[in-house]
Amino acid sequence: MGALENYASKILKNIRQDAIDKPDGITVAPSMRGDDLLRFCAAILWKYSITKNDFGRIQLGSYQELLRQVAFQNIDIPESFDAAMFRLRLSKSDDSVFAYRAPSPDRKYGVNFYRLFLGGVLFLIRLDRRMIKNDELKSLWLREAKQVRYNILPAQYFEEFKKAQEHITSNPKLSRFLGKQE
Repeated sequence: MGALENYASKILKNIRQDAIDKPDGITVAPSMRGDDLLRFCAAILWKYSITKNDFGRIQLGSYQELLRQVAFQNIDIPESFDAAMFRLRLSKSDDSVFAYRAPSPDRKYGVNFYRLFLGGVLFLIRLDRRMIKNDELKSLWLREAKQVRYNILPAQYFEEFKKAQEHITSNPKLSRFLGKQE
């Protein structure tokens, strides 16, 4: 998975830089390959499906083998697997990565998703045969995208920020430690 991780790391850094001083809303991403980011998402989900429960194991059911093949055997990406990206930031000048979150199941618009937050970007990963009817979200899909787009949004409205804030404020020792970090 090294090549996928390296590619995703570079792209997420580019997105953080690209979003600086842009208004909130949908924007065209810097040059990237959406299918490669999807393969990275497949690898992350698969990895969490084989880990121990204590480390955040998720259940992928019949999708587990399919995602392994998407990530590591370069098979065609099925229509039932896609993702949208959201740059969550604390201010217009923010280029930080304020939290990480392991994949967690979610359901939106009657469709099954996983939320994954890393590199300052929230991935909403669809893992469902049912198609979504939300046109704005569909405009952000990575699969076979000719031009990759992402949505810039204030982090303060998302559980990825709220849960991290709650954890820090309820743990003074952690708060002091993080306050010393750059």
